[in-house]
Amino acid sequence: MRKNQLLLIFLFLFPQINLFPQVKGYIFDQNDLTPISFVNIWVKGENIGTTSNNAGFFLIKDTLSGKSLIFSSIGYEREILTVTDTILEVYLKPLTYSIPEVNIKPQKKAEKKIGEFKRSQLFRYSSPGGPQIFARHFDYKDEYSLTPFVSSIRIETFSTKEAVFNLRLFSTDSEGLPGRDILEENHLVKVKEGKKTNRISDLESKHIVFPQEGLFIAVEYLIIEQNEFLLKFKDKNTGKRMEKIIYMPFLGTIKSDSEKNGWVYRWGKWYKDLGKHDEEMGDENIGNILAVEITLTN
Repeated sequence: MRKNQLLLIFLFLFPQINLFPQVKGYIFDQNDLTPISFVNIWVKGENIGTTSNNAGFFLIKDTLSGKSLIFSSIGYEREILTVTDTILEVYLKPLTYSIPEVNIKPQKKAEKKIGEFKRSQLFRYSSPGGPQIFARHFDYKDEYSLTPFVSSIRIETFSTKEAVFNLRLFSTDSEGLPGRDILEENHLVKVKEGKKTNRISDLESKHIVFPQEGLFIAVEYLIIEQNEFLLKFKDKNTGKRMEKIIYMPFLGTIKSDSEKNGWVYRWGKWYKDLGKHDEEMGDENIGNILAVEITLTN
């Protein structure tokens, strides 16, 4: 009896203390109740989040009571939930895609490359500590009507280990932001260790037409154990040796003087520019954009 009284007194004096400093749960398809893997979860307005595993399970080791979680995955409507418990069951509603009619006529194959760059132009971009999407915008040009289909995409990476990221393609909405997903399901890209050129060449069969409103090519980081890398470094101010988990791979970027082309999704919102160049870049007024090359075909 006395123990119960002490507990009540403790809760009365310290009501703000959260006794459950983590949130976990499972994510399911609303229709068939199957687990959904590789769903990115953001804490709205904060640089905290994770990714669901193959069983649809996720775990965030942080105090989140009363905060909003954003659940995002290709093929599903985005869901925002307020945390009211330490164990959650989340059900995402599948999206219905309308596929435009495509007329294919026999003709001599033609190709066109856009966004071409040399490896000597690359800078390394630090990988994030939480789930983020890095995107690059490409304007539509009338000449693309001769080669309207996305055939392949080239993305440069540097990784300390074998890793995986999710490729996302977005149309452009009325405000110039990344809009609807063009791909209907996750498109996982395996990255090998070291500096590598990743050619994603299995897109031609998907008949992806370059949208007239513009196209975003995006890399979605997956906050999973496979991508974890323990970074050891010395704090510049204190001199203490520090450790921090970051996620592979590093992405190749190039300079851009147009801030509209580089975008990043973090804290549950899209922001312009992948970030200004650091000191070694020289010009702080020039931003980073993903080094992305697209091959179009007819």
